[in-house]
This record gives sequence, C-alpha cells and structure tokens, in this order.
Amino acid sequence: MPGPILCIDGDPQHRVAVRHALEKAGHVVLEAGDGLHGMEVALRDRPSLILLDVSLPDADGSTVARALRTHPALAATPIVCLTAGPLNGERVPVAGCDGYIDTPIDAARFADEVGGLLGRLPRLATPTSVETLNGRFVSRLVAEIDEAEKTRKRMQHRAAQLERIDAAVDGLTAEIGTRTLLDLLLPRLADALGAVTLTVELSQSPSERIVGRSRAFPVGETVVAAPIERRQPLGLPGRPLGVVYALYARASADDEMLLSVAAHQLALSLENAVGYERERSRRRELEDRDRRKDEFLAVLAHELRTPLAAIVAAMALIAEPATDPEVTRTARAVVSRQVRHQAGLLDDLLDLTRVAHGRLGLRSLAVDLRSVTAAAIEMTRPAIEERRQVFTPPSAGDPLMITGDPVRLEQVVINLLTNATKYTPTGGAIAVLLERSGDDAVITVRDSGEGIPAELLDRVFDPFVQASEGGAWPRPEGLGLGLALARRLVEFHGGTIVARSAGRGNGAEFVARLPLTAAQERAPVVVEATAPEVRPAHILIVEDDADTREMLRFTLEHDGHRVDAAGTGREAVELAAGTRPEVMIIDLGLPDIQGHEVARRVRARIGDDIYLIALTGYGRAEDVREAEAAGFDAHVLKPAISDELAQALARRAPKADAP
Repeated sequence: MPGPILCIDGDPQHRVAVRHALEKAGHVVLEAGDGLHGMEVALRDRPSLILLDVSLPDADGSTVARALRTHPALAATPIVCLTAGPLNGERVPVAGCDGYIDTPIDAARFADEVGGLLGRLPRLATPTSVETLNGRFVSRLVAEIDEAEKTRKRMQHRAAQLERIDAAVDGLTAEIGTRTLLDLLLPRLADALGAVTLTVELSQSPSERIVGRSRAFPVGETVVAAPIERRQPLGLPGRPLGVVYALYARASADDEMLLSVAAHQLALSLENAVGYERERSRRRELEDRDRRKDEFLAVLAHELRTPLAAIVAAMALIAEPATDPEVTRTARAVVSRQVRHQAGLLDDLLDLTRVAHGRLGLRSLAVDLRSVTAAAIEMTRPAIEERRQVFTPPSAGDPLMITGDPVRLEQVVINLLTNATKYTPTGGAIAVLLERSGDDAVITVRDSGEGIPAELLDRVFDPFVQASEGGAWPRPEGLGLGLALARRLVEFHGGTIVARSAGRGNGAEFVARLPLTAAQERAPVVVEATAPEVRPAHILIVEDDADTREMLRFTLEHDGHRVDAAGTGREAVELAAGTRPEVMIIDLGLPDIQGHEVARRVRARIGDDIYLIALTGYGRAEDVREAEAAGFDAHVLKPAISDELAQALARRAPKADAP
C-alpha cells in the first residue's frame, strides 16, 4: 500500500475536493494550507506523492518545490503541480515538478490521474542518489549562508555610509552662510558617499555651481578613465533648489539610494542657511533703519534746539530796554533768520508727507528751466560765497521750455545746489550745466567735494540719508531730506534724477532730466489747478492750545472771516449747536474728547450743512481715512499755514452756492 498523499494548497475548498476524491479511492490524504506548513508535514510524514498548488499565500510553488528537492529525505518523492490549463497550447514549466494536473479538478477522473502518476513517475531512492542529494543540499546551504553573509556586510557598509552622511552634516551651523556651508559640506559628503566629486547646481537666483572633491581623490590625480555620474534633484516638498551630481570611480548598487539621502540632508542644510541669511539680512536692515531713525531724531533735536537757543538769547536782548539799537536790529535779524530756518525744516518734512500721500499741488505753467535755475543760483549764492567755493554757472543758450510748477522746480535746483555746498570744502568747485538732450532738458550739478561711497549711491535719495556718515568732513547741518524731496518733485514733473560718484574724495554729480514742452505727451505731468478765491465764512476753531488758537483766529479774521473759538470738545459741540457756524476747524487731539467724536456729535446735531476740517499733526493715509469716516470734509496738517487753510476752505465753495 503506497504512503499518504500530501496536498499543499492555499484554497480550503480545493483541498476538500482533493481529499474527498482521493479518500473514495482508498488513499490517505494529508493537508497543508501554505508552503512552510507543507514542508513541515512532508518532512514529518514522508508522503509518497506531493500535490502542490503553484500559487500559495507565503511563496510560489517553484520555490517550495526546489526547497523540497534539496532535502535528501524528500528527493525521491514525486511532486505534481496543480495548475490552470496550458496557455495558448503551451504549459509554463515549474522548476522541481515531475508532472501536472489541471485545475479545477475533475472529481470523477482525479483519483485515476493520481494513480497513473504514481505508477509512471521514477523513484530515486538508491544510496548513490541520496549521497548526491546530500551534497546538493549542503552546497545550496553553504551558498545561502554565503549570500546571507554578503547581505550582512552590504547592510553594514550601507549603515556605515549613512552614519558618515549624518556625521558630515553634524556640527555645521546655518550661521556660516550658504556658500561657506557648501564649500565645507560637499567634500564631506563626497567622502561619505565614496564619490570622487559632489557638485551642486543651484537653480535659485543667483544660480551657482559649487564642486566639492573627496579627500580620497586629490586634485590632479587620475582617478578613472570612465567615471560614472549619478544625479538627484535637490529640494524640499514644493521648493526646488537645484540638482546634485555625484561622480564615482566605480558603481555600487546603493549609489542612488545613498545619494538621495545625501541630497535630502543637503537640501535641509541649504534651506536652514538660506533662512538664516534672509533673517540676518532682515535684522541688519531693521537695525540700520533703527540706527537711522535714532540718528534722525538726534539731528532733528539738534536742528530745532540750535535756532531756539539763538532765538531765546536774541529775544532777551530785545526785551532789555538798555540794549543798543544796533544790537537790537541784529537780534531781530537773528530771530527772523532762525525762524525761517526752522520753518524750512518743517516745510521739508511736510512736503515729503504731502508727496507720500499724493497731496502736493502743482501748477501747470510754461517755464524756462534757464530762468528757474538762475533764480535758484541767486538764492544759494550767499552760502557758496560764504564758503569761498569756486562756482561755474551754466553757459547762455536757447530757452529750455518745460511745463511745471516754477516754485517747485526752483526748489529742486536749490536743494541740489545746497547739497553740493554742504559737501564741498572751502575752496572747492561747484558747476551747473544746462543742455538739451533729445526731448529732455538736462540740468547737472557737479561738485569736487566729499563724494558718495558706492554703498550709499543706491540710498542717497532716501529720506534722512547723508553721505557724510563716517566721512572725513564734519556732518553737515540739515535732516537729509533735500535730495529725497528733489527726486520726488522731479518725478512729479515726469522726469528722472540720478547720482554719480567715483567714491570718497572724488566729488559727486546729480543729473536731472525733465521733458521739454514738445515732449509732454510722452511724459505727462500731474498738476492741480490753483485754488479759487475763498469767500468769507462763519468759522468755529476748536483748539486746546491757546497760542495756536489765537494765531489761527488772527489769521482767519485777517482773511475776512468771522471767527469763534473753543478750547475743548464739549464746549465746541454746545457752541456749534447754538451759533450754527458754516465751518468748523477741529484739532483731533483735544483733552476731553477726541476730535473725531466732536465731528460725529456735530454731524448728529447739525447734519451736513456744516463743513468740517480736521487739524492734526498726523498725515498718514489711514489718518485721512479715519477722519473721513468720522465725518470730516477736509484734512489739514499742522502747522496750518494760510495757503493750506485757504485751499481747504475753497473746496466748500460749490456746496455753499447750492440752493
């Protein structure tokens, strides 16, 4: 009686069908649901036949068959594979199988098929065949042990390289900067990867190509005739940084994987370095702004206190009855001159604010740039002569007609000449040139003075910047606003202005280009018409500072207006309700309630029949919007000069004429 038949099949229903068919024919059937269990049953029970499904849950039939064949005790056991029928008339052979039965099985014929196979398949049970199989088993076992050892060594080598990659990055800080980081890191990573060189091509501006060479391959040494190159994208999710290339003397199965790890570490290091550089640059910029702000405030305090000291001293002399009349006249001149100086500082600050908010009114007149320049020269000639500077005026020529505001254009030339005078030492030279260039009139102011450092050329037109920072000459007086205002006025007239200098001690040159009248269509000028005549009105002034309140009253009464005044917000609301003025000029910084609240209460009690003007020292766009939201019709910056009040009052004229 033959031994049991072992059925190794992952399908339980299929195993039941096989057992039922074979047990009806008198066979003993053993079962296993996967390859490992099947091999255990085969070694334990030594079946006379093994029925093997080619698709098992843990391994394919070919692998199980080869494993069964290598064991001497099972080498002579026939193995029949249960497979689907031949594909296109050809059956795919399975290594280690002695025969095949098609599935699904035919229950009526299956036992006969198995019996026939048992009778036909050869037996290999001789002592010689067992010896041979024992040798084969030992050889395969040795080969598998050798392969396992190779795998272990390969994994150890891979782990060592990964540790070297990590060590290459360790200890480097983002604070050294991007380029220095790459110069240090690339050779280390090349060593860790076993590469000859590691090259990074950065895609971001400015693009760079940095090469790091392994210390194991010195420069100039012939490495290999045909080096092997691998490449990996360099970047982080959503942020490409470039490409990294590795050049190898010989290939390795782990090259791609290890280069991918190195590229990721490199991208992280680069991102940290770039972020640090960006933050360091931002911090330097903020520190520079803070330094310039502190410096500006210090200079502003100095520029305001110095005239005040002279004014206080002069006023003391004027108030003394015994003062000599000539000394009194000199003291009055000092007061007048110092007041004009302070007014000029405030005007520059206010002009910059007006320009920044687009509120600088320009007249549109036909102007000869030569006559404007001549007037500006006369205004600055005393300062030039006081410093005994050699001045060369522009040569005579045809008129250079432009369209613009003559007062503001003269201010541009005065600011350029004043700047040249400040930065040119005694005995130095200043020259002004006027010429036509294509469709433009060009004015050049050139000096032989201190010059402009290269690092300041791009910022010389910024507010509060002065080129004498750290220079050889004493810091000039002023707030550093003249050039900033000149540039903005030139741009408002459709022109451009640039600064040129060869550096410290080499003088400077400022060149302004303004479109000639014939070219105005190509360079339009934004202009504002002059204010219409203001008719007298009943005005209520709301101002807590008594001196300011009285000066405003005198100014407006001088212009023909009927004026009432209040010192607090609550007093103003009650006075407005009782007297019904046509206009209210309201200081926003009142001691009891804010000017915005005064406006809202007046609007609630009187309505839209009153014209409200906000008076404030704050001129930002958000300040104007806040005033408009509170119900104000106009916004005037302190100090409120007569012209600005007149312009604000003129804007109510159409409303006053309305029926």
